Amino acid sequence: MKHNYCVYLTCMGGYGGLSLLQDFRKAKGVNNFKWIGSHNDLHMLARSDADTNYFVPSAMKNTTEYVTATIKIIEKEKVDLFIPKSDAEIVAIHPYIDKIGCRTFLPNYLEINATQDKYDFYTILKGSDVPAPETIHILKLGELDDYIKILPKVDDRYWLRIKTAGTAGAYGATWIKSAREAKDWIEKWVQNEGVKISDFIISEYLPGRLFECILLYKNGLLKLAKVYENIKFATGGDPADFGIGSTPGVAKTVSGSIAIKALDNAARAVESAAQFSQTKPNGVYHLSAKLNKDDIPSVTEVNIGRTPSTVAIFNRTGKYNFAEYFLYYALDEFIPDPDEVYDIDDGNKYIIRSLDYPMSFINQDCIDKIKIIKY
Repeated sequence: MKHNYCVYLTCMGGYGGLSLLQDFRKAKGVNNFKWIGSHNDLHMLARSDADTNYFVPSAMKNTTEYVTATIKIIEKEKVDLFIPKSDAEIVAIHPYIDKIGCRTFLPNYLEINATQDKYDFYTILKGSDVPAPETIHILKLGELDDYIKILPKVDDRYWLRIKTAGTAGAYGATWIKSAREAKDWIEKWVQNEGVKISDFIISEYLPGRLFECILLYKNGLLKLAKVYENIKFATGGDPADFGIGSTPGVAKTVSGSIAIKALDNAARAVESAAQFSQTKPNGVYHLSAKLNKDDIPSVTEVNIGRTPSTVAIFNRTGKYNFAEYFLYYALDEFIPDPDEVYDIDDGNKYIIRSLDYPMSFINQDCIDKIKIIKY
C-alpha cells in the first residue's frame, strides 16, 4: 500500500463484522491503517476491536438520522473508505455517495434497486435464461390455488419466501404442500410480524444441494470468485433434506464441475442484472444457488454490495484472501490479479461455526478417525 488509510466498517461487533476486520488486517501493507467501526447495537459494538467505535441509529428504522451520523463520522475521522455491511445501510447511504467525501466500493444504485427485491431479481434472471426457480408474486390469498397449479410440483412441495430486502436468516421462509398451508403461514406473518400479503412470493421447490457464491468485480471485470456448500443450517436442518434456513452451522469446500457450474450461473446472474440496469458490475456480490430437480444450480437471491456473515469462509479457504483483494481494489491500489478467477478449494474441508467457539476448519481425515461403537 502506498498510503496509510482510514477505513470505516459498519455492523462492527456483529455477525461477519469481526471476522472481516480480522481478515482485512491479514492483508499486506495495512499495519498502520486506522479502522473505524459502528453499529446500532451497543452490546455488539462493545466487542468490536476497531480502533474507534461509534454508536449509530438504525439505517432501517431511522434512515435520515443514520445518514447524518455516518457523514459526521466520515468527516470527523477523515475516512478514506466506507464499507457498509447491511442491505439497509447500502440503500440509505447510496443517494449520498457523492456527498460523503470518501471512497466506497459499491455496485451502481440502478443494480441495487433492481435486485434487492427477490421477485424483481427473479424477473431479470428469467428474462436472461439464467437458471432460477419458477416464481409467482402473491397478490391475493384467494388466488393461491391458481398459483400452485401453474408451478412445477417437486417432492409434493412449494417454497414460500418474503421477497423484500432488509432482513436475513430466511426470514418468513418455509415450504408448504397446499394452498391452505400457504394461506395459514402468510396470515400468521401478516398478523404477528406486520408484513403484507404482497411481500410474499411462492416458488418451485428446489430439492438439492445449496451453494453460496461470492464474486468480486472491478469496473465490469470479474476478478475473483469463490464457492462453498451449505451442509447444515445454523438453526438445524439439511438444505438437501427439506431443511429451511440461511446461514450454515456446517459448510464444506466444494470443487469439480458442480462448483464451476454454480459460479458460472452466479456470474451470469450478476451480469444479467448489470445488463438490465445498463451498468457495469462493481464491488461484491453474494449469491445463493440451489440444485433443482435436474441438478442444475438455480440462483435464488443476491446480497448485492455487501459481504455475508460467512465471509470468513470465503477469506480462509482457497488460495486467495477475498478480503485483501476487496480492500486493494476498493482503494485503487495495485495488486496482481489472481492467477485464476475461480478460486476453488479442492481440499475437502468442513467448516464448523458456533456461537461460543471460533470457526473450525476440519479435514475429512479428522472425521474418518472418529470411532463408532456398536450398541
